[in-house]
Order: sequence, then structure tokens, then C-alpha cells
Amino acid sequence: MVETKNIPLDEAMELWKKDRRDVLNPMMGPNVKEYADIIVKNSTNYFQKKESELEKEKIFSILEFLYPLALSNLQKTIFDNVPLNAADTISSVEEYMNITTAYQLSILKLPWRLPMPARFRRFKVAKKMAQLSDFIAEYCLSSESSGDNFFKKIASPMKNPDESARIHMRLVAFGIIVAGFASVARALTVACLYLSRYPLIWDKIYAEINDKIPDGNITSQNVSLLSYTRAVLLETFRHGNRIPFLFRTAIANHKIDGQYDVKKGDQMIIPLCYLDHMPAYWENSEGFNPDRFLNPLGERYNYVFLPFSIGPRGCLGRHFALMQASIILAIMAKRYRFWLIPNQKINIQRLENISMEFNKI
Repeated sequence: MVETKNIPLDEAMELWKKDRRDVLNPMMGPNVKEYADIIVKNSTNYFQKKESELEKEKIFSILEFLYPLALSNLQKTIFDNVPLNAADTISSVEEYMNITTAYQLSILKLPWRLPMPARFRRFKVAKKMAQLSDFIAEYCLSSESSGDNFFKKIASPMKNPDESARIHMRLVAFGIIVAGFASVARALTVACLYLSRYPLIWDKIYAEINDKIPDGNITSQNVSLLSYTRAVLLETFRHGNRIPFLFRTAIANHKIDGQYDVKKGDQMIIPLCYLDHMPAYWENSEGFNPDRFLNPLGERYNYVFLPFSIGPRGCLGRHFALMQASIILAIMAKRYRFWLIPNQKINIQRLENISMEFNKI
């Protein structure tokens, strides 16, 4: 077990800011591709095991179906087969996501706080998530895990390993849980909702797989060829972004559009839910059109489309999340069609209890 000092959180966060760039490198796209083959194998096995159950039941909850798969893929790759109780982990993460979204939305109202019972629940849920992140990080850094896993690769270049390793690993684990598992399951659920509404998109994903990967065997070498599948997911994130806002602190004085003064240290709120649908940037902003993401984003979407934030403070798990989601969506499109059961009340923020009908191709 890596020995670390118990230092105050504010000091640990300052150390984290200094070392974050070193942490980012192992999470870049080329470095997570090594997990693609494991995800393909694990996802294929999961679908094969579930097929008989789905064919018998026909109607099922899509989010409950996808959560265990996304978590299992994360366990078998970045988390180095850490022993987790799937049901407890899913429950804790989903509760955290729900209460965090409610908290962010509450800042738009007066008073600028959640009601006291909800505030207490938020602290309680945050503590559970910290304990979960601690357990994962400590397991991955221990002798029980493999000799050269992802967390050990991250820890090796740290400038302050003794003082900050534990808080670093907790924050890394926390970020990957949210992006690499919860966000993946939820994005795929939203994708299935839209694909049920626009079945031709299912067919275009199917055609892309047949064209780009004729033998149907998705690997770490060819998953990047699925540009349309990835575009569907990006459009899904634009419509179903779970995080309403980003919060940032201004690091210098600035004047926006020559009118609005921002002083160094001011707290900034970036409304992602608004940016994702601004007609000034998005043609037919309310429509579901994956084609808009087929060309490189370039300057047009920089700092407008931010599902994983951007820059050094961007989400650590973004490349892993997009790769895993692309693989799962491609496998599903190749084998199945999921159709939304009519007359359901759907909350795009919570996505709970959404029933779909299963059909095998």
C-alpha cells in the first residue's frame, strides 16, 4: 500500500492542480485504446448472456440494462478488476448524479441553496462517493492489483507522491467513475431514445460497421474508423448533457464584448444547457442531426460544445468514455433494435424507469 500523509484538503487540491497535467497524459486517446479489445470482449459476452432474458421479457429498463455493463467494462480495464458490489456502486453513483444536478439547478433560484434535508443528503452522498473513490484508488495502488496498472502509471511521475498520492488517486477515481461509467450508461440511454425516434440512424450505424469493418470484429485498431457512430454519440451528449453548468474562477481581469467587466477571482457560471442549443452556433439547434459532427469541430464549436469541459481541467475520463460508448453502441446496432414503449413520461435529466422493447436482428 502506498503510504501518504494526511494533509488538509485545500493543500491537497493545490498539489493536484500542479500535477494534473501529468495525470492527463495516460488518459489521452492513444493511451486508452489498449482497453478497446477488453471492452469488445466483455460487452459481447454481456449481450450474449442477456439475450435469452431479453427475448423472454421483451420489455426492459434500458438504463438498468446498460449500467452493469458500463461498470463491468470499467472494472476490467482502468480499475484493474477491483472487487465492487455492482448494485451498491450503481446506487451510490446514481444518487450522487441526481443530487448534484438538483444542486446545480437550485443556484438559479432564491435562496441559492437546496432545502436543508436535501443539503444534508448531498453531504452524505458525497461522503459515500469519497469512500468509494478511496477504496478503488487504494486497491489499484496496492500489491493486490497488477504490477503496472493505470493508477500506478499515473502515480510514477507525480512531483509530490508522498504528500498528494492519495488525494490525487481519489480524484482520478472519482472523475473516471462519473465519466467512464455513469456518463456512458446515460449517454447510451439517451442515444437509444433518439434512435428509437429516428430508426434510419440505426440503419446508418449498421451500414457504417458493414462498410468500415466488414468482418464485424471491432478492435483497438479499427474502432476509430466508426466516425458516424461517434458523431451520433456527440449529438447525444449535446441533447442529453447531464451537467447543466460549469463553474470556473476568473484568473485575470477581462471585459466581455466590451460591456461586461469580469474581475480576477470572480466566480463564473457557464450554462452548458444553453450553449448546446444556441441557434447562433447550431443550425436546427433542436433537431437531432449527427451529421453536424462528421467534420472536424475546428473553431466553430470550440468553447461552445463542452460535454466534458475542455483544457487541463477537462474531464479525465472523456476519451475512455467516448471509446467505450462507441464500442457498445456499435455492438448493439449490429445485433439489436430497441424501441421506446409509447406514452411514457420521460425526464431527460433523470432517465429513470424508461422502458424499451427488445428486437434481435
